[in-house]
Amino acid sequence: MKRGGEHLRSLMLSKNKSGLSAIVATLIIILLVLVAVGIIWVVIRNVLQSGAETIELDQKCRDIAFKSPAVQKGGVAGVYVVTLERSSAGGLLAGVKINFFNVTDNSGVIEFGEGINALESKTKSIDTSTGNVLIGANRFDITPYFVDELGSEQVCSDTLSYSLGSLGAASGGGETGNPDTGICGDSIIQNPNGENPAINEQCDGSNLNGQTCVLLGFVSGTLSCDMTISKCQFDTTSCVSAAPTSCEGNWLPPEDVGVECDGTPLPAHCTATCVCDAGFGPDGAGNCELTDTIVNSGTVGEVFTSAEPFIFLSTDLPAAGSMNQNYINFTGIDLCYQIQINGIVNGGTESYVRLSKYAPGLVSTKLYSIWDETKCGELIPLA
Repeated sequence: MKRGGEHLRSLMLSKNKSGLSAIVATLIIILLVLVAVGIIWVVIRNVLQSGAETIELDQKCRDIAFKSPAVQKGGVAGVYVVTLERSSAGGLLAGVKINFFNVTDNSGVIEFGEGINALESKTKSIDTSTGNVLIGANRFDITPYFVDELGSEQVCSDTLSYSLGSLGAASGGGETGNPDTGICGDSIIQNPNGENPAINEQCDGSNLNGQTCVLLGFVSGTLSCDMTISKCQFDTTSCVSAAPTSCEGNWLPPEDVGVECDGTPLPAHCTATCVCDAGFGPDGAGNCELTDTIVNSGTVGEVFTSAEPFIFLSTDLPAAGSMNQNYINFTGIDLCYQIQINGIVNGGTESYVRLSKYAPGLVSTKLYSIWDETKCGELIPLA
């Protein structure tokens, strides 16, 4: 009887162990299933989140629209001045990436930089030099991008491409300027404006869109806006380009294009850009020589010192009006004056000259010379 009880307890213990093992195995399986479900959910969630972010980025990119960009060659080879102006749609951009192309090469991705708000216009000088200078660009692409919360760039998938043509303005769509005020001369920069034919304005009057000669790739100078010939385009004629690479202090022909003089110290009348001063030209040996031309000379006659002290007469003066806006100097007076008006008096026997200001010491019998340049012959006193 005792042995039978022990056998029964042994069987019961064996069954309990088997049941416990089954429960443990079931729990492990359930845990593994939960882990697998969690992993799968993380993957699905990331896919869904990535898809949502892509959809959101695509929507943000679709909301961004630009008016026709304007592009101009800068003062240095391979530099292009780009004006980008946004329409009224879309949020704040982190920036724009630009890539210039010519027939055989491209500049690679270049940052235009800075965020551009809706209706905002920004002009920047873009240097396309990447080992070789990209010259003769005929197309450029712009790609907007945003920055997410982690500071990572979110680049739009769609790239806007513009043909440059003659580099006056990029072709493409744009918003027409206000027909009443959208003209060259209203101090409002528009691309295009409301004229017929429309103009892509780089500037308007005194409104230079925040640009300077330096920002356009020059080293110095005064930028202005051409309101007559190239209407509402930058006038860089008073901007100073960088010195040529061969302007190093030795005149060793052949020099770079544009180099007229060179030496250390610089020869007389040679500027820091190795170009001769106005009124002077290269002599072929690294120096500059006077190129002013005397257009008339003679003797001063009567000088009116009371009512009009800046007027004098002379029988040597030419016919009325022919000397207007030329320049004049006198014996012993080391100054150069601009002629405002010249005309005929005394029945046509004498002519008169009115100067831009009073000339101290001007009396009759002094010799005069009239020049076609502001230098007045480098102010060399007349013999």
